[in-house]
Amino acid sequence: MMAGLMTLVQLHIQLKFSPSRLMTLDQLAKEQSRAEALSAEVLQLSARLQQATQAFNGLARLNKPVLRNIESSLIKMKQDGPVTAVNAKANQLNPPFILNLVKVAHFYL
Repeated sequence: MMAGLMTLVQLHIQLKFSPSRLMTLDQLAKEQSRAEALSAEVLQLSARLQQATQAFNGLARLNKPVLRNIESSLIKMKQDGPVTAVNAKANQLNPPFILNLVKVAHFYL
């Protein structure tokens, strides 16, 4: 009876700690460690994204009045036409630039 029990115990130990099972457990531990590292990295990146988003929104809030002012000035310049020689020269040289500024101002407003 004792010899049979020893054989069962030995068989159980062999099955429980077989090389293939130990390799699988080792692989599982490595993958779990990798998953934990990736999870920590995701948390860090999420925090950085939130900071960047808050910074962008803050800058947009600060720039909104400035861009509105630029937009209204450009629209007024366009409506007034070339009042002075300087305005006339600017309109002749760079009309697309003024239109692009208006488009940029609309984008942020």
